[in-house]
Amino acid sequence: MLLRIITLTLLLIFSLGSSARAQNELKIENSILSVLDEREIPVLASGKLEHVYVREGAIVKSGQLIAEIESTKTKLNTRKLQRELEVARQEASSTVDLEYSQRTIEVAQLELSRAYRANERSAGAVPSSELDQLRLVLDKSQAEKKKVEFGRSMLDQRTKIKEIELELGKQELRDHKVVSPIGGMIVEMFRKKGEWAEVSQPVARVVRLDRLKSEIQIPAESEIRELIGSTGRFVAKLERLKNKEFPAKIILVRPEANPVTSTISVWVEIENDGFQLVPGLEGTVTLENIKTDSSESDPTNDIINVK
Repeated sequence: MLLRIITLTLLLIFSLGSSARAQNELKIENSILSVLDEREIPVLASGKLEHVYVREGAIVKSGQLIAEIESTKTKLNTRKLQRELEVARQEASSTVDLEYSQRTIEVAQLELSRAYRANERSAGAVPSSELDQLRLVLDKSQAEKKKVEFGRSMLDQRTKIKEIELELGKQELRDHKVVSPIGGMIVEMFRKKGEWAEVSQPVARVVRLDRLKSEIQIPAESEIRELIGSTGRFVAKLERLKNKEFPAKIILVRPEANPVTSTISVWVEIENDGFQLVPGLEGTVTLENIKTDSSESDPTNDIINVK
């Protein structure tokens, strides 16, 4: 008897939970899957396609190399810029001229000091004209040091310019590489190995498969502010996938309603685990925790079907 009571209680709790869940569900049948993201992959440098690493049907990752433009001259120029930068850095790091100018100043100061001490011991021992000459030598040495310091600052600036030129060369070299901006399947190749490509011309088209979308219409009575980020599930109308649910999430709610059907357009993103789904398939999208005026006013309206 006790076991029967417990069983009935559990069944009642499950029934109430399922009913509460159904009241907040929105079920949209005949939903069509479409591509969420696709890109044409352009070249960033003109030239001959030297290497093509993929073909139609290949699955690629974001950032994966799919082709290369011939880049012999660019590689040589980059090597030249690298050597020029090394030379500039060596010149900027050398302190020989600065040490020499400093030593010249010290010698000039020493000669002038000796002349002053000589005159202190014996007035007129060093004529004033010779003192003027010694002071001129010191001033010239100090000016030469400033000139050397200015030259070294210019060397530092030229080194930085060479660093920028090298980065530009490396960027130009990277521009000869054609990479996929997204992960997905290569569905079309526009250029073959050995063909010429101009800047901005597409080499291939890639379609994202791990995420698909379905643009559906839902009642305008829905709480629009609560729609973004709402989750749910998608079930395809395929026998092999009839028991498989794919996670879904609203990613876009268009800010205008259809005055004829009193519905709003919503984009639902569907996770395509294992690429089991393909664009064009039909199925049912069920959204959870969606509040509508009709569902609140009519407690018997557990599930809203929008066909």
